[in-house]
Amino acid sequence: MIEVIKGNIIKEVHLINNRKIGMLFTVLNSFLLFFALYMLFNNIVQANDNARSTFIISYVFWYFSLSVITDPGWVIVNESSRGTIEQWWLSPYPFWGILLSKIIAGNLVNSLRTIMLLVLIMITTRPDILFNLQTIIILFIAVVGMYGVGFILAGFSIMYKRIQDIIPILQYILLATISLPANNHVFFTLIPIYSSSVLLKKSIIGKHIAFFEYGLFTISSVLVFILGVLFFICCEKNVRKKGNLSKV
Repeated sequence: MIEVIKGNIIKEVHLINNRKIGMLFTVLNSFLLFFALYMLFNNIVQANDNARSTFIISYVFWYFSLSVITDPGWVIVNESSRGTIEQWWLSPYPFWGILLSKIIAGNLVNSLRTIMLLVLIMITTRPDILFNLQTIIILFIAVVGMYGVGFILAGFSIMYKRIQDIIPILQYILLATISLPANNHVFFTLIPIYSSSVLLKKSIIGKHIAFFEYGLFTISSVLVFILGVLFFICCEKNVRKKGNLSKV
């Protein structure tokens, strides 16, 4: 599996080299959207430094999470349209494992775009944001939960091949979830995207994070990942029985 991940990372590096201009325009477009929203936010709300930092981290996290979550579905749709997805069955690795290797490699592109966007935002707004090891750990755990949601979308994609119909709704649901204020209700804390957003906001403004918050966040992210993989496996088996894996 490590060899598969390495191979996919090499492909993604070539993709970055071949599409540098396209990536720059994508980042610029996202930055202009942020700048417009940021100016609107400052004009409407009399915000302090913490509020501005929270707004910035919410936007960047939304941008990153949307890419990570939708990537598995796009991989399925693209492989199906090229007629190469059947080759996954010939591999000695499990079907879901190959998809996981591709989305891990795809994170290289997503992370690079996000870093470029964040650098532009930091240069223009000069926010008081604290990045440390705690922030990296929270992001790592958050990505695990995002992969779970991504596998669920990939399961729908492998059956219906219509992820483009889901993304417009999904991006607003994600934005609303990330923008919600902190709430200690158990229902909210069990949602990995929400929990990761809350913990990231606490981290970047230097607030204390209790150990049990880390524990609950980690457990919910791992559970969502396992449930997502199991859902994808069920969808894959269903499609294999019907024989319509590559139909777009």
